[in-house]
Amino acid sequence: MAIHRKRYGFTRVDLLVVVLVIVILGSFAFMFTGCGRMHVTANVCASRPKQIMLALTNYETTNKEYPFASDYDDGDPETQLGILDIGPGQSKGEASAGYSWLVHVLPQMEQDQLYKEINKASVRFKKGAFHPELIHPSKSVHMSAIPLRQLMCPSFGGEMIIGEYAEDDYHSDQAFNVIPAITNYKALCGTHIDDTGKVVENGILVSKESRGGKAVKFKSIRDGLNNTICLVESREQNYASWYDGATAWTITTPSALGGKVGTWVNEDNQMTECLDIDASVPSSINYGSEDGKDGRAYLRRSDGWKGKHDCLWGPSSDHPGDRVQVCFAGVTLKMISTDIEPRIFLWLTTRAGQENKPKPDEIK
Repeated sequence: MAIHRKRYGFTRVDLLVVVLVIVILGSFAFMFTGCGRMHVTANVCASRPKQIMLALTNYETTNKEYPFASDYDDGDPETQLGILDIGPGQSKGEASAGYSWLVHVLPQMEQDQLYKEINKASVRFKKGAFHPELIHPSKSVHMSAIPLRQLMCPSFGGEMIIGEYAEDDYHSDQAFNVIPAITNYKALCGTHIDDTGKVVENGILVSKESRGGKAVKFKSIRDGLNNTICLVESREQNYASWYDGATAWTITTPSALGGKVGTWVNEDNQMTECLDIDASVPSSINYGSEDGKDGRAYLRRSDGWKGKHDCLWGPSSDHPGDRVQVCFAGVTLKMISTDIEPRIFLWLTTRAGQENKPKPDEIK
């Protein structure tokens, strides 16, 4: 008589079902983890420029004025040097490129100790920004070479230090070489370069020399805090030192775009002269060059840029969709794209142009 024994274990069908269930659950886990990671990255991308703008706001509240984009001062009251007049890393003994606005808001960014070290080593900022003696006591590097992750956008695909393209700007004749750390967030200090080769510094953060030592105050922003851009994102890898007053800024419309910035009379106020530009001018958003060989550099030496090479990028980012984050003085953040009309970008830069306010759907 045949004995039928009961068999235990999984059949092939059971195994296939288990494998299928594992694959499905794994795919869901991967999808939700990926979405969660993207969500976190997006939140960090948005929070960092806001935190910087909050630091600027707190600085203004404490000091009753905004910091200068560059605090360079040659000590001569007769001169009015603009933001373009001092080159990146420029060092002439005690006088060199000024400290950037980011240096002066370090205490408001919870970097109080670093600020104290810079203040002490520079003898209360009397020594030039790139003086050889400004070495961090514990890190044993120049103050400008200290990277700050809070100044970097998580979407940026580059490194946290300047590229080789601009290294010779920071190599002096005294064999003092430094490779500065960079920032992705720059001050939008003005709209364009005028016929004399100077930046029209009509933004919020401007150079000390250009205004005779008078910084911009809250009350000077007559166009409204939520209608005036203060900070823009930039993917510039080379001329982007967070520490150097000669590089921690950009402008709205470079000469490279070929547009002539003119003026017009505001219909609502016949006494107010406002900026205008031909609508056919290419967008300055994400306008730039990877290596400078295609003629698309944002700030060119031929236009007055003082670097040893052209500055390749202005307002730009590695975000998808050609979109760039800008932060208004009212600590509001917006993504703008190449679709924004050039004149609207101009109007949003000026602190007191009194231009007609753009409608929300015009800020793309």
